[in-house]
Formats: sequence, C-alpha cells, structure tokens
Amino acid sequence: MSKKNYKVPQVFYGDWSDDLEPGHENYWWDIGTIAEWIGYALIGGSHGCRVDLYRPNTIHVSQTKEKFGGVRAYCHLASYEQVQEKYRLELMNITKQNRLYFTWKQGKKDPDADGYPAQYIVRMYEEEGRYPLSTPSIDEFTQGCALADARWYRRVYRNAARLWPQYESAIIDSADYYEYLFNTEAELDDNYDRRKIDIEKSDYLSDEQKKSQVVSLEEDRKYVKNVCEFTQEKE
Repeated sequence: MSKKNYKVPQVFYGDWSDDLEPGHENYWWDIGTIAEWIGYALIGGSHGCRVDLYRPNTIHVSQTKEKFGGVRAYCHLASYEQVQEKYRLELMNITKQNRLYFTWKQGKKDPDADGYPAQYIVRMYEEEGRYPLSTPSIDEFTQGCALADARWYRRVYRNAARLWPQYESAIIDSADYYEYLFNTEAELDDNYDRRKIDIEKSDYLSDEQKKSQVVSLEEDRKYVKNVCEFTQEKE
C-alpha cells in the first residue's frame, strides 16, 4: 500500500549498501527494533509473568525482522491452536456463569461464592434474554477471534506509525495485512475502486469470473471497513 501524504518527511532505505544520511546511522537497528516492538505488541499480555492467564487475542507471531528496509512482523490471525485454547476457556466460563445464574434463580447461595451476586449482577440476571448464556459454535467463535485480531493488528501498527512517524512508510507499506491499515476511509475506497477497475478491464477473465471477483472484492471491502471502524477512530 502506498500512502501519498505523510505528516513528517519519511526516512527509508531499501538496501544495506545505501549511503545513510547524517543522523540516520541507526536506521537498520531502528527498523529491526520497531519490528520487535510490533511483534510483542501483537502478542499482547500473554507473555507476562503468568502465561496461563487469559490472553487478549489469538495472534501467532512467527518472526520479526528488518527486510529490504521495511518492518516485517510475520504473523497469523486467529491461529488454530490459540483459538482452540481460548474456545476451551470460553466454554468453561459459560458453564460457570450459567451455573451461578441457575443457582441464583433457585434462590440458593452459590457454594463457591462468598455471598449472593452483587446488585449489578442481579440486574444482568433479570435482563430478559441475557441468561442463560448461549454457547457459540467453533466457527462463530473463530470468526469473532479473527475480527478482534484484525482490529488489534490495526491498532498496533497505527500506534507504531504514530510513535515513529518518520518511519511510517517503512512500517505500513511492509505489513502483511496492509488492507487493515488505511489511514482514512477515502484511501480504502480508492484502493478498492482501482482494484475493481482492474478486474473489469482484465482481458484474461470471463464475464462470469469478473462478476464473481467483483462480488468477492465488495464483500472484502465491507469486512475491512468493519475492521477499521473509521467512524469510531480518532487519529
């Protein structure tokens, strides 16, 4: 993805043989360090003092590095193993919450609790249709993880660009999931509009293939806008 306008002049070198300008002597080290920062930020709190604690996302980061002058963080969103583990914990939590609800409904004191549910919990219990909690399918849960991971990915990368604005091009343009990193909705639409035109003008696709690819592209555009949440974001 190419971004035409930046808030500050960009610093970028694409080859280790490039002559670095005065003040840019640490460029390669800076880019590698930013890649490491992004990698740890993508993982989130799961690498803290208690690795058994609930992790905030299901992103698997396999490697971080500087490559051709850009920041590279190789990762997979909604990683299978991590989704499975988070799903297991979610089912355990749903079972526990429903047990507490049915215990309260029967007017009994929960054997594992110090007392009756707090007032705000009672209000939740009394809210029509909220309890008992339903159990999501693994497919539904995975889709939710993928959306949350994509939003977290965007937040981490946009924060990195804000913290190191002179390296925004090196950070954003080298990202694997660049489609989640558009700065504005107008930039996103411009990118998808150009891709749509390329499909419609292609000499190598049949009319049916063009139609199918355009439909897929528009579905992707809608999903990416949902990820980016432009109306809620403050830059």
